Amino acid sequence: MTVDFSSGATERDGVSLVTVILRNDGETRRRVRVANALDAPVLPPRPDGIVADGWDEDGYEGAVGAGETLALGYACRAAARREPCVLARDDPTGEESPKRSVADAVRDLGDPRPPAAGVPLGDGAQTGIPTPVATWFDGVEARVAAGTLTAANERTLAAVRGRLHRLDRREA
Repeated sequence: MTVDFSSGATERDGVSLVTVILRNDGETRRRVRVANALDAPVLPPRPDGIVADGWDEDGYEGAVGAGETLALGYACRAAARREPCVLARDDPTGEESPKRSVADAVRDLGDPRPPAAGVPLGDGAQTGIPTPVATWFDGVEARVAAGTLTAANERTLAAVRGRLHRLDRREA
């Protein structure tokens, strides 16, 4: 028994939106490969900015469980055609999990940014000076105290003094 495959495409403003339905009425899990037949690379789904599992620029590879239906969709910057993709592979497979890539691991980790509530405000919260700016000034003060200020440091300080002076004149 093979997977039942159907696909279609709709074009709008030079971009084709492709839909694919894979139905496995059999009793065995099937490994499938859907290959793009349009004249441009696949623009796969990107939840949270990371390419979804199984996708590459040529199409999709994954599994359809026994008795299951899998719906897929992708975009492509190419003219639509009657058959936008083909079922390039349809093989029975065991229940072993597919080989995972680094991209799979990154996708599983999710958003790497800490929640805003979990980021300490540092000394800048008390002084009104943002923490990165206060850290930079601390470094400059340490170089002045040690006598290791460079010509580049001097130019940067002169630029900061000039900018602060212009801001002070605006407030007056």
